[in-house]
Amino acid sequence: MSEAGELISGINHQFIQPVNSLKLMITTLQMLERDGNLDKQTLNEILKGGESSVCLLSDTIEIFRNFYKTSENINKFSVAKSVKNLLMLMHTELSRVNVKVILVNSSDVIVTQKDNIIQQILLILIHNAKDAVVEKFENINKREIEIDIKSNETKCFITVSEHGWGVSEAMRDKIFSMPKTTKKSGNGIGLYFGKKLANEKIGGDLKLVSDANPTVFELSFDINLKGEK
Repeated sequence: MSEAGELISGINHQFIQPVNSLKLMITTLQMLERDGNLDKQTLNEILKGGESSVCLLSDTIEIFRNFYKTSENINKFSVAKSVKNLLMLMHTELSRVNVKVILVNSSDVIVTQKDNIIQQILLILIHNAKDAVVEKFENINKREIEIDIKSNETKCFITVSEHGWGVSEAMRDKIFSMPKTTKKSGNGIGLYFGKKLANEKIGGDLKLVSDANPTVFELSFDINLKGEK
């Protein structure tokens, strides 16, 4: 429920600008019409701007709906765009604690996969990475997360990296096998479920490839799920 609240806040943030733009356009139209200065060209320009704002609102709703849809439809999509859509939803959660996310390599990898499942696994990784850098760094300029997207002929690989406290040797063997974290700070929640989703839903895996400096988790999955062309 808390995560849903964060994402809804992200949606609200995305709505503010286009809604305010629409309000300004309507006010401008009313003023121009009242003063007799509303010509056809101005009307068309304002209506075109209004259409763009409505499209932005529609796109935002679609992103949110896609994330929470219960179906697991296999679709063709850009991984980079999917990641950017997720970051848009997480904007409020990340900006509130001054965490910056950098897309190191946003290669346009096109996959035939379950978009919402991939986003839900990445949500777990980014959320935990956010907690790690906030816990370690008082200096907000050091609160950074890096996301890298790569692929080969059959697999896509997304790594999430941060320079927090890292994962202890004792925890390495537990983070993917325990449904609930043993850390008081909450880091690690969801990794068990993230790995389970990756293994069972998208023909992939979730693993820890570096335990510190930086801490790196890697999500891998089939480019064409079930061999679909």
